[in-house]
Amino acid sequence: MTTTIPQRICIIDDQFPLLKFPDLNIDDKTLIEHTAVNYFVRFDKDKNGKTRWDDLNLFKLIKALLDKKEYIISAFSNHEFFLTYCKSHIYSPDLIIFDWDMADGGASAETKLQEIVEKIPSPVAIYTGYDKTNEIDTIIKNKFSGKMVFLHTKSEEVDLTFTKMQQYAKYFVVKKSHEIRKKVNDALDSIFVKMKSISIDEFIFLFGENDSSKSRYVIHGVEMCDTLIDKLSVALSEAGMEDWISTTNCSEIKLSEKQIMSLWNFRLYSTLKDGVVRQGDIFQISDDYFFVIASDCHLSRFWEKTLGRLLVVPLHELSADSPFVQKIKEAKLEKKLNYGFSSLVSCSAGCTVLPGIQKNNGSLESFFLYTKDIMPIHIATHFASALTYEHIKRGEDKATFVHHLIEPFNSALVSYVTKNLTDLGVVDFSKDLNLAIKEKITTALK
Repeated sequence: MTTTIPQRICIIDDQFPLLKFPDLNIDDKTLIEHTAVNYFVRFDKDKNGKTRWDDLNLFKLIKALLDKKEYIISAFSNHEFFLTYCKSHIYSPDLIIFDWDMADGGASAETKLQEIVEKIPSPVAIYTGYDKTNEIDTIIKNKFSGKMVFLHTKSEEVDLTFTKMQQYAKYFVVKKSHEIRKKVNDALDSIFVKMKSISIDEFIFLFGENDSSKSRYVIHGVEMCDTLIDKLSVALSEAGMEDWISTTNCSEIKLSEKQIMSLWNFRLYSTLKDGVVRQGDIFQISDDYFFVIASDCHLSRFWEKTLGRLLVVPLHELSADSPFVQKIKEAKLEKKLNYGFSSLVSCSAGCTVLPGIQKNNGSLESFFLYTKDIMPIHIATHFASALTYEHIKRGEDKATFVHHLIEPFNSALVSYVTKNLTDLGVVDFSKDLNLAIKEKITTALK
């Protein structure tokens, strides 16, 4: 017998009758549980038969949801309380019903909606009066297109909201996020069970680095996660994640260049915020971009091991007016490059392209990386710690982190760069020998 998991709905609205139920002692600054919401509806009238609800539209909406007995409804009386709660709890509802008309400490509803859409993956139904539909339709079209935001007026039946939600039924987040989140939590639990007997000091001693200047062991948060990530992948497989997910009809999928770049930006890069320089980082000084290939810059003895030299490869924007593109034309490499790039390491011209790098203006652009461009950046001042972006300067200009190229792409690209520097070449076969071998192969394979 299959059990249907109730959909989890979160309603953000300031018209819940909390003050009418003082005996419940509910904190209005945090999550209002399903049991409390149900109680508000069940005992909607006081002993004199007068309704406790000031907003009858909200009462009717919640009652209609509860009558279906399929939904777990929680609530918040303020947008900011919702965002604060989400920061400290694992909480991601299937649908957020967002009251557009509520007062929220001076912040506009549009600003709060933008913050929610950027941080929470759930679809959002904007709940408002009929008189604002044109205004909000325009805002959705201009600001929230493609972000699972839709309009639900206070006069509409609740079933219409779920009909509107069907447009997102095939979205990856809607279809797979609960399964993945549950399996990830299960997988992490299975790892932590095996680590129950290890103290935090023992973990750092086993997997960290000896900081000789302070006679202790240290481990960066990123390296700590790296020690767990392979275990997590195995544990996820053991937890029963499906091996393959297939589309039904690829011919129906049409993506714009902007969508393609955005998806590959997500696939290739991560954002690390601790300021430490690592192999695979992409950083910027003024208008120039660089890819880090040095392997030891995150270690505490970086300067002693390298005399302050950070090995990088410059990146050149792929545009018609780029000086590097002009050099490619001078070297007549167009034919080799016109074969295209099936991967980061597929071009035979010693050149590759890193797509979807985000510039300061927010645009996602592609950059050439030429392996023979490898160069050191010299950090003159001695220091006894890991290299950070605070250490890298060019005159008055400071380096700023842009992206980190994740595995397996990082190791493959670093290997591609070093291989192109060290490979040995040999004389090409003559044209006649090449044709003769080709003919023999064709005959043998008939």
